[in-house]
Amino acid sequence: MNNRGFTLVELIITIILIGVLAVTAIPRFLGSNNEDAYTLRDRTLAMIRSIQLQAMHNLNSNNCVKITTTLIAPPANQNCANTISTAYDDYLVVDSTGTDITFTTTDNNGGSFSSLSFNHLGQPDLNCANTCRVQVGNQAVCISGEGAVYGC
Repeated sequence: MNNRGFTLVELIITIILIGVLAVTAIPRFLGSNNEDAYTLRDRTLAMIRSIQLQAMHNLNSNNCVKITTTLIAPPANQNCANTISTAYDDYLVVDSTGTDITFTTTDNNGGSFSSLSFNHLGQPDLNCANTCRVQVGNQAVCISGEGAVYGC
């Protein structure tokens, strides 16, 4: 007997595999702003925590982060009076230029801020008695007045 084609079991397994790929893998290749926002938020979170740790370990340094609509990075020569610089390792620079995601900030009074620095206790030197926010697209990083940095 000469059988041609696939069995019913083979067809069902193939359809299930295609369905799993359609749900999980394909959206990653097509690009998703939601995933970009999560990735940039996580990078922002790690970078702000790194600057906070530097401020706590080195009491003589002037550690801060500058924030624009498309870039979050330390200033040139780690001097908060200088402008933002991308001449740092990748883990200290968060750039959203290749996406349509922008960064915005909000302090306790509803105003915005363009730099964020920490004291030797890891607390922000801003008006963050409750919580300051760095909005990363549809995601956010929150900084409490006591220094907790977390995704919110």
